[in-house]
Parts: sequence; C-alpha cells; structure tokens
Amino acid sequence: MLEEKLKHAYKENSRQRTIVILVFISVISLSLLFFSVLHPLRDSEQPSKPLLALPVSPSSQKPEAEPTIYDPTNDLALFKEGIKEFDSQLESKISGADLSQWSPEKFNQIIVLKNRAISSFNVGDYKMAIAELQQARDLAEAALEEKDSIFESAISSAAEFFRQNNYKKSNFHINKALAIKADDPVALELQQRISILPQILPLLEKAKIARAENDIKKEYTVLNEILQIDPKRTELTPILQSLKNKIDENNFSQFVENGLAYVEHRKLKEAQTSLSQAAKIFPKRQEISVLKNKIDALGKEIQLEQAIDNAHAAILIDDWVTAHKVYSGAAKAYPNNQDIQEGLQLAVEIISLTQEISSYLHNPHRLASDNVETLALQTLAQAGKLSQKSIALKSLASELKTLISKFEIDANVTIRSDSQTSILVRGVGRVGLVKEKVILLKPGTYIFEGIRPGFKAKLMKVKIPIDQERIYVELVCDEQL
Repeated sequence: MLEEKLKHAYKENSRQRTIVILVFISVISLSLLFFSVLHPLRDSEQPSKPLLALPVSPSSQKPEAEPTIYDPTNDLALFKEGIKEFDSQLESKISGADLSQWSPEKFNQIIVLKNRAISSFNVGDYKMAIAELQQARDLAEAALEEKDSIFESAISSAAEFFRQNNYKKSNFHINKALAIKADDPVALELQQRISILPQILPLLEKAKIARAENDIKKEYTVLNEILQIDPKRTELTPILQSLKNKIDENNFSQFVENGLAYVEHRKLKEAQTSLSQAAKIFPKRQEISVLKNKIDALGKEIQLEQAIDNAHAAILIDDWVTAHKVYSGAAKAYPNNQDIQEGLQLAVEIISLTQEISSYLHNPHRLASDNVETLALQTLAQAGKLSQKSIALKSLASELKTLISKFEIDANVTIRSDSQTSILVRGVGRVGLVKEKVILLKPGTYIFEGIRPGFKAKLMKVKIPIDQERIYVELVCDEQL
C-alpha cells in the first residue's frame, strides 16, 4: 500500500513539473512573438514614443486563477512511512543478499539515492525526497530480482563444470553463487563436492589409464576409492557393478581352473581351497558341482591310500590290533575294495590265533587233556601258515609247541599206601592194593581215590607240574565208618 502511495506521489510530482515546464515554454514563445511585432517600429527614424496601455474591456479580460496553496502534510507523512519501511524491510533484504559483495555499484547507487532523499527531505523538498526514495526502492527491488537470476545461473554453471570435472571453473561459479546466497544448502553441498575435486581428478586419470590397459581390477579399485571420497557420484555405481561382474567371472574361472589342476596333481587341500573361493562367488554354478565331485573322489582315494599305509605301518611293527582297527574303518567306507577286505581278514586270523595260543599258555594244565592238546596242535598248524606275517604269533606258537612237548614227558609218581586201601587214578586207571608203587603220569592235575571196606573213602587232588621228574603220593583210608 505504501509502495503504491510513493509511486503515485512520484508520478504526481513528475506531472506538475511537466506542466510548469510547458507554461514556461509558452511564455517564452509569446514574448518572442511580441518582440517580432514591435521590431519594425524600432527601426524607423521617428522617435519612439511610449505606448499607452490599452484599456482592456472587462468582458475580454480573463480572470486570473487563484494560486494553489501546497500542503506538505501528506508528503511529509508519506516519506516518513516510506523511509521507515525501507529501513526495516528492504534494507534488511539488501543486507541479507550481500548486494555490496556481488554488485557494489548498484549497492552504492541505492545508498546514494537514499541519502539524497533524506537530504531533500531535510531541506523541505518532500516531493523530490519521495521521488528519490522511490528510485532507490525500484533499483533495490530490481537488484534483488537480478540476484536470483544471477544465483541460478552461477549455480547452474558450477554444476555443469563440476560434471565436466573442471575444478577451476566450477569453483569460480560456486563462489559467485555463494557470494549471493551464502547459506544456500544446495550451493554449500555443491561447494563441498567441488572442494574435493583435487583429490578425485588424479584418481580419475588413474582409472582412465587402467581402462586403456584393460586392467579391470585396478580400475575397480580406483573408482571405488573415488566413491569413498565422494559417495554422491552415483554415476559410478553401474560402472563399478559392471567391473565387479567381470572381476567375479574372471576370478571364478581362475579358481575352478586352479582347482581342477590341483586335483590332477593330487593336492587335495589346495583343491578344496579353490573350491571354497569359487563357491563364494557363484555357489550354484554347474562348475562347482563338477569340481566338488572330483575333489570328493580324490579325497576318498587319498583316504583309502592313507588307511592302507597306516595299516601297513602297524603291521611292520607287528601291531595287528591297530591294523585291524584301520582295516575295519576302511572296510566301512570301501566295502568293495579287495585289498581292504583281505587285510582285514588277515588281521582277524592273526589276532584270533594269538588270543588262542595265549589262552593255552596262560592255562597250561589244560594241555594235559588229550582233546585240548589236539585243539592246541590244530591251532599251531594254523599259526604255522601265518607265522611269517607276525613275529609275535610265531614266538607264541613256538612257546606253545615247547609246552606241549613237555606234557609228553612222563613224571615218576611214587604211590605209598597200607596195602589195604585200593587206589584209583580217575581218568587214568586202577593202581590197586599197594605198599609202594611207581607209575608214570604226564604233567597235569589228577584225582587219586582210596577205598577200604569199613572205612571212609578218600579223594586226593594231585598236581603234577611240568619239568618235574618225580613226585610222591601217600593215600591211606584210616577213618572207620
């Protein structure tokens, strides 16, 4: 509203000044015309005489307009209100826009016009003061509008040069934009990205060289480093993804190729490592299944070889228990392997014979029985076939053989009695009524039985040890019924 008043006052003042000028021009023109009419009289030789004023008829004379009395009250109030609004609103906008920084010439013109308006006001030329204040206002508003246009142009240029990775020009234009709007968030963000261009430009050059050399790993590394510095360079994302896909394909192929080569050279651990690395990239590729099957087959083959080697190592030290354990485990994994089955069978036979012979040796008195002796001899015959496979078995068989031979040596058993007691050796035969008699018995345990009518019978257990040539037995039934 105030702005409209100021503009109206400014226009009214201009109109009045125009009228004054036109009146002044008209007066000058009439004076010149009058002078030209009187000019011939001044050139005659007759003496000049003063002209008498011609009476003017009242009917032909126009009445003079009464002078207009100027009332400054409205202009005074209008200027005060205008200057107050200029100071409180417009000047703060000018200050906030940093007009003095990006357009000092216009800023100075505004200040000069404002000061002239104040000076005109101080000398009482209110209309001139209003006109000058309006000029200052118009110039300020035009400058503010121009500011937005300059800012948009500057930030647009800065963004374009930034996209071209032109640090010098983008920095120049962003500084120009920030000189207009120092706190604009978009401009500040762009300034921050432009500020790190010096770090990025050498990396971009490295990436360019790597691309020319077809070094995709190096290019990927450099571009990724750039993205770490400036995460908003989203245009690099698809390029990085494409490079990663190529790197993954190359790495996968290399890992599979290495794995197959390791299988061929029977390097199981290295082949498994290659498989693991390839599976991390493309776990569902057919190549993974192919390589895994080959590695599994190699693993079983090596496991079988190790089992056989371990069994052979145990056999070399005559440890058939360990050999049996190894063969048993391998037989479960490889039930159709003939070597494993034969080795397991041999271990079972040697262990069994060793246990049987040890049993005879721990209970030698059993050999006194003909049946037991027959079984022992059969065992020795079986052990003889395998004695070359086990030193321990051979030694035990030799010991049993010696023991059996000792049981073949009869001991002299002297029996003493009262000639009234009938003596019987159970399982061997009758001795009869004797005072003293010597019989031959093999080592072992025997039951001597004495019988006498009217007396209680007696039983005597007699053990005849091996390696003992003579033994005495006295048996008398002397306890009456």
